[in-house]
Amino acid sequence: MAAFYPPEKIAKPGSAPPRAALPQAASPYNAVHMDHIFVRDLRIETLIGFHKREQIVPQTLRLDLEIGIANTDVFESDKVTDCIDYEKVTVRIRELVAGTHFNLVETLAERIARIVLDEFGAASVKVSAAKLGILRNTGLVGVEIFRTHQSVG
Repeated sequence: MAAFYPPEKIAKPGSAPPRAALPQAASPYNAVHMDHIFVRDLRIETLIGFHKREQIVPQTLRLDLEIGIANTDVFESDKVTDCIDYEKVTVRIRELVAGTHFNLVETLAERIARIVLDEFGAASVKVSAAKLGILRNTGLVGVEIFRTHQSVG
């Protein structure tokens, strides 16, 4: 059975297809794979862990962040006020770690995620937090989390 198309939906030879049939222009800022600022291999010395030794001997943590850019104006404006200042983010993380003992790397990663979202207005954040050399023959042991405003709200 042949499909029926109303005359107004059929393009005349040599004419452009109806406007609704044209694909929408893609945004240059991909919402599925959000543009982000990254901080890699941030090293922090801190007391972390629940074992007795971990409560008295500082350990090195390695942090990696991917901070989703909420304000896409930054790509056109070239204004510092439109971006997230990664130096301020790292200073704030160091302040958090300096004033708090965490039993679990998971809890630390969650607190970092909340700070980045709430205090810096990020659209999303991925936090990887790992202890270095904590297990024999193992380079890193840690956690990686992804949060958005909806997931922590």
